[in-house]
Amino acid sequence: MASEIVVPRLGWSMEEGVFSAWLKEEGQLVEKGDYLFELEGEKAIQEVETFHAGILSFLKNGPKPGDTVRVGQVLGFLLQEGESPPEEPETPAPSVPAADTPGKPVTDAEVDSRRGDRIPAGRIRITPRA
Repeated sequence: MASEIVVPRLGWSMEEGVFSAWLKEEGQLVEKGDYLFELEGEKAIQEVETFHAGILSFLKNGPKPGDTVRVGQVLGFLLQEGESPPEEPETPAPSVPAADTPGKPVTDAEVDSRRGDRIPAGRIRITPRA
């Protein structure tokens, strides 16, 4: 079965990055742990490794160097011998929404539902991560 190659989240707040380059050629056999592509995140360019082995297959309309890509977007596939790539997705995969919206105070009801904590009415929860 084909394994999807997707854009990973390189940092907590990362929603998108810049695709830099493929490090392997299409049709090349890659092993688990090989570096497949470079992705520019918020702070640096990072080489992204694979957790699967297979034959590298790019998407026909895949990203070019310098293109912006979203977290979770499919870039290609790792195929087994004799396997053909699955049909390409029409739209990029939606990224996972952030747990909290920055700058939005957490209400008592939200805190109660998420953690079970009790906060007196009218008070705002403050934690070390604030």
